[in-house]
Amino acid sequence: MNVYFTTGRQNAPSTLLNLFNLRQLNLHKGVSFVEYPKNFEDADILLFMGYDPDIGLGRKMAPKAKIGVIDPRPNTISLAGGADFVLANGPEMSSMAMSAGFHSFIYPIYQFAPKRCDRDSSQKIIICYHGNMPHAAAMSPVVTEAIDRVQGVLHHKEIIVRYIYSIKTQGRIPAKYLPTVVKVEQFPWHEKVYEKELIEADIGIVPNFVPLRCPSLAEQLTRNTAQGATPSDWLVRFKPTSNFGRILSFAMHGIPVVADCYPSAASVIEHGVSGFLSMDTQSWFNSLLLLCSNEEFRKQCGKNLYASFMDKYSPNVINTNLIGFLNNILLTSQA
Repeated sequence: MNVYFTTGRQNAPSTLLNLFNLRQLNLHKGVSFVEYPKNFEDADILLFMGYDPDIGLGRKMAPKAKIGVIDPRPNTISLAGGADFVLANGPEMSSMAMSAGFHSFIYPIYQFAPKRCDRDSSQKIIICYHGNMPHAAAMSPVVTEAIDRVQGVLHHKEIIVRYIYSIKTQGRIPAKYLPTVVKVEQFPWHEKVYEKELIEADIGIVPNFVPLRCPSLAEQLTRNTAQGATPSDWLVRFKPTSNFGRILSFAMHGIPVVADCYPSAASVIEHGVSGFLSMDTQSWFNSLLLLCSNEEFRKQCGKNLYASFMDKYSPNVINTNLIGFLNNILLTSQA
């Protein structure tokens, strides 16, 4: 099977992160993965990135190939029209792609790095976020208040919150969205970040909810249309681009994670075993306090998350499953 890949945005983070695992397709017997070929005529599978797919060119240059689009977004999914399948970064995007009529395979975006060695965390705890600036800002006040409250309880430990995101392209997080009690560190995203800044973390945090612009109106509309709705119901909002690769970037180092309770997170984290799924400030506080205060429990959660990662989401596993999906796509076309 010849799998060809191309995009005009060779240095975009999504391109670089996807390529890291796609290159390892070459480790599988019978598969040849080729980046940026001069022509597509020998391709069995042709992959474009979601931001610049040229389906027409692909059909012209490789009429027998099956065409896939990687990581399309809601504002670019129309560009994938005419493709045969989508590689989605999580269940949310996969559902979006299937609603648009595409076959879909979940291919999480993360860059694999060797498991870290345990470090001494008796004096300080590093809580690490990595993602984009809007999600970092949106975790205020729910998550930031919880972190400040944990520091208020654990006077004997220094808690550091480390943010990793694309500072150069997105700008810095406004101070009003940052914790006010703990020390804050901000690092720009780069290709080696998973082997340097992120690897030092004790706890990973993955906030993903998008704040409701008008909670009272949304609540009223929900009660008017949802049968049996009650005041205790949760009302949440999250994006279809909720990549659970953000969780896997911690999992591969054995770092436990606290995340908002959304579909991707629930598919990776076993609540109370490999991390926690939280819904509000109190549940974030309880989860973080337990992990910060109990080193033995924290390390066991990390080991459990690492074991799950190796079993379900390591590059070898996801690429083996991807090859099976692509073979089915090719067989379907021959039927």
